[in-house]
Amino acid sequence: MKVSRRRTKQQEKREDSGSKCETTHDNTSAAGRGDSHSPTAQIAIAEAKSEVELLKLKVASQQEKIKDLLEERDFLRTQLTQVCVPAEVIRRYEKVLAIYMKGNTMAKSFQKYGVDRNTIAQTASIAELSLAAPETYRQLNDDRGKKEKLLDFAKKRQDNELSAELKFLKSKQRTVQESKLNWEQTAEHIKSQAQDTERQIKEEYEKLHQFLRDEEAARIEALRMEERQKSQMMKEKIEKMSREMEALAATIRAIEEQMEAEDVSFIQNYKATLERAQCKLQHAEKPSVDLLHVAKYLSNLKYKAWKKMKEIVQFSPVTLDPNTAHPKLILSDELTTVRLGSEKQQLLDNPERFDYQHFVLGSVGFNSGTHSWDVEVGDSKFWGLGVITESANRKGNVDSRRGMWGMLLHTGKYAAGSSPNLSPLPIQHKPQRITVQLDWKKGKLSFTDSLTNTLLVTFKHKFTEKVFPFVYVHDIDSPLQILPAQSSVLLEQHK
Repeated sequence: MKVSRRRTKQQEKREDSGSKCETTHDNTSAAGRGDSHSPTAQIAIAEAKSEVELLKLKVASQQEKIKDLLEERDFLRTQLTQVCVPAEVIRRYEKVLAIYMKGNTMAKSFQKYGVDRNTIAQTASIAELSLAAPETYRQLNDDRGKKEKLLDFAKKRQDNELSAELKFLKSKQRTVQESKLNWEQTAEHIKSQAQDTERQIKEEYEKLHQFLRDEEAARIEALRMEERQKSQMMKEKIEKMSREMEALAATIRAIEEQMEAEDVSFIQNYKATLERAQCKLQHAEKPSVDLLHVAKYLSNLKYKAWKKMKEIVQFSPVTLDPNTAHPKLILSDELTTVRLGSEKQQLLDNPERFDYQHFVLGSVGFNSGTHSWDVEVGDSKFWGLGVITESANRKGNVDSRRGMWGMLLHTGKYAAGSSPNLSPLPIQHKPQRITVQLDWKKGKLSFTDSLTNTLLVTFKHKFTEKVFPFVYVHDIDSPLQILPAQSSVLLEQHK
């Protein structure tokens, strides 16, 4: 830009000088035409020649200046080109530093080398970029516009990259914040779960403790009653024997008094005294009452208490897992009954939980053996029972995917099959209780009317992974209950 301005001023001066020369030349010509030999004309010619020489000198001077300006332009172009060459930038660094190391100040070092410190400062990033990331440097050189400085392009490119990275980091920050919030909610939920579970454990054990306390009190009361009965019998026996001993002592004293008599009265009363001495007394009895039946109270005490405890303790072959229940489902404290609520509960959306359909799974899966459980469906108008694979996705429309086998009632019609294909069942009556039987090894799943023992449907499939019982509830008025199984104790004697 400086070179262009200088050339413009020189061109203006040359145009002014040219116009002056033309004017002088016209005047001189006019004078010559009038009188070429007049003193005035000669003076004018001399002045014109002098002016021409002066103009020639000025033109030569301007030409020198133009030449210098062209050289300066070429130098500046070289400098501008070298701005984009890292090797040149580094070379200039080395020279400036070499001069500086000889004892000069940094300002003098720049001045002596003839480079503006701002130029080096502005090109430093280019040199560093070339050394640190040559591929990026070459890419920048290829991508930038022809009129765009590499430094400006690099800065813009870096701003874009930093903006993209900043956007990514902010997105990552939001994700981390959401994850942190989920972890905090999970921690609170676990804490709440622990408190509720602890409360229920204490309540259940308190029932057992109360049963044991009642059983202890009943057994001790029975022991004390037997003690009172036998103690009363002993007391009555002792009192009777005391009375008999007193009567015998009185008889002995009377006979002794008669024997000590010295007059004829002894002889007169001899017969009566003899009869009195020969009174028939019962022989003293040895205690014949049974002792306390200690064995009755201590023999197999724990077993008898446990056997009696069976009357209040129930065993359910399947219990439900609250961590899998849809937020609208409400489970009983025993985890055997499930009903549909009117609103969703505030529960964590953990991976195990169903979020679209009203399913809940059993707490234990099966990958071997045979298993059976009874479900009271009652008058429910919409229910489903069966098994689902452990790997089946719990989110979204579950029964549209593979991995489920079951039976359901919907709009008064029964159907059964493996998801997503269901076939209608020709059931005319309405079962109140369904027995689900699973033989995992044989790959057999059957459904039976528990009350009539009528087989409803059977599936055959080769199971390759663990399956969990499922219960589906869609009738808000009718809960479903997994019934307790009847248990028995088999005693075997050691041979």
